[in-house]
Amino acid sequence: MPRRELPRWLIWLAAPAIGMRRDYVRDNVGFAALYNTARSRSGLGLSYRSIASTLGDHVEQLERDGLLA
Repeated sequence: MPRRELPRWLIWLAAPAIGMRRDYVRDNVGFAALYNTARSRSGLGLSYRSIASTLGDHVEQLERDGLLA
């Protein structure tokens, strides 16, 4: 997990060196990612699992596969 946030201007400056386009940085970096699942819930009838149960199942799978020490 990131320990601190880089300034947007620094990411814009370094963008070409790390394989990003500057217009992508301008349009996408520094904005909060907001998700709304209302349409998929109502229109498709989907239901979503909690983060806690999803992560718990993921850890169990990793243990079963011998990927955790």
